[in-house]
Amino acid sequence: MNSVALSGRLTEDPELRVSEKNNVEYSRFTVAVRRDKEHTDFIRCAVFGKRASFFTEHFEKGKPIEVKGELRSSSWDGQDGIRRYETYLYVYWLGFAYDRKKADSPESEPQFADPTEELLLSDFEEVTMEADPFF
Repeated sequence: MNSVALSGRLTEDPELRVSEKNNVEYSRFTVAVRRDKEHTDFIRCAVFGKRASFFTEHFEKGKPIEVKGELRSSSWDGQDGIRRYETYLYVYWLGFAYDRKKADSPESEPQFADPTEELLLSDFEEVTMEADPFF
């Protein structure tokens, strides 16, 4: 089974490209994933098609991201004649991740109603079965 899930931060602003060979939109990017307090791994990723378009519109450098995909490898001969190899994550799912940096800031605190505030019957509206589409 070849399945990988990562959570980390983008190391660069995404850029949407179009392949010359088959005219498909794609974006290549790197996700920085903390292994522990002292080590970070930088994982190369590629996303294609509509996901690539969504990705470049909604993500930017430093933002947390979650990706799922499969490992793929490719090889080619460089201009110097040396064989090159690359392993990357072929992304088939991506999503927004929890941003701890923003969550720790005071302005991001959720606002809740005061539980000691007295609620009055006049604060509520009567709903009849005819008015509620779920009855």
